[in-house]
Amino acid sequence: MGKYNYVDREFFGESKNAAELITNTVYRRRLLVAPEDLTSISIKCKSAKDNQVELERDLLFLCLKHAVKYGLEIENYSDYSMPRRILEYDAGEYSKEAEQIWSSHQEKKDLKSFEELKSKMQETDSYFGIINLVIYLGAGHYKGRRSLKECLQSPPQEIKGIILEKVNNYDFSLFEVEKENPANYTTELRQFIEAMQARYDKRKLYQLFQREDFQNLKSVTQRAIAVHLNNREIIQKVVEEKEEMCKAIRDLKRDWKMEGRQEGLQEGEQRQLLSLICKKVLRGKSLPSIADDLEMKQEEVKPMYEAVVRFSPEYDIDKIYIAWVDEYKGVIHRFAKHSRIYAVYL
Repeated sequence: MGKYNYVDREFFGESKNAAELITNTVYRRRLLVAPEDLTSISIKCKSAKDNQVELERDLLFLCLKHAVKYGLEIENYSDYSMPRRILEYDAGEYSKEAEQIWSSHQEKKDLKSFEELKSKMQETDSYFGIINLVIYLGAGHYKGRRSLKECLQSPPQEIKGIILEKVNNYDFSLFEVEKENPANYTTELRQFIEAMQARYDKRKLYQLFQREDFQNLKSVTQRAIAVHLNNREIIQKVVEEKEEMCKAIRDLKRDWKMEGRQEGLQEGEQRQLLSLICKKVLRGKSLPSIADDLEMKQEEVKPMYEAVVRFSPEYDIDKIYIAWVDEYKGVIHRFAKHSRIYAVYL
């Protein structure tokens, strides 16, 4: 849903949501961050290694009360390079602060000593620390690396502890929408989390939107929910046509029932194939190997294979099936002719 990234930034960029997210995820409620403590600031900075390259993180807040900045990165898929990415973001942000300090002193012409001129700052100048939080909105657990040390080559075992003790680490806090407890939230993050955890169960999702607290969600919350339901019709209605989510869900309930009648005969076959691919992935088989086993083309197996891998290591067949149907609805019927083949393998 890359084209709808602005919706995520708008929702998580609301000070109430950002403050509660930081309080719960970064500090585990040991320190309260209030909405009025946060000021949204420029997310752009120049790369520290190449001044011609501009970096842009998803959200950045300044908290003068705590003398710190909070960088928020929103992800729908795991990113194995995330520690390096946020290191680059922070290096660029610190460089931007350094430039601002230097410009201020240039205007005042108050740098006198060799040390001050060399440093382009005075001994009393300082930067704001940066705390990073990754918001993972994808399925299951975030599988990316959580710290810089996890990205490094492993030293010889006998000296590994000594070496890694001296290497500077770079980690971040992590919010996983499917693993978070909605009861810990009082803002509309609570309804957002509940909707995300029900997005692969159409019946449960419909029931949620019958509740009173879901009836009057702010439009920004409705749009944020819509773009992560893996349903193009809902995105069209809620995000692009500005329709109320509750009405969109009611309208689509009829469509879902009709789809069930039309595709019911093939659903069992599709689930069988997905289940079989799950078993083969668990055995460590690759896409070419699985396609060869099923006597199918790789491009035919690939959509299902990618859906299965996306949900590893849990392999919940119900979630995989619903996500696959919503994302690849247009290619469902190509698999019916293979039912005799994969039934044998089960």
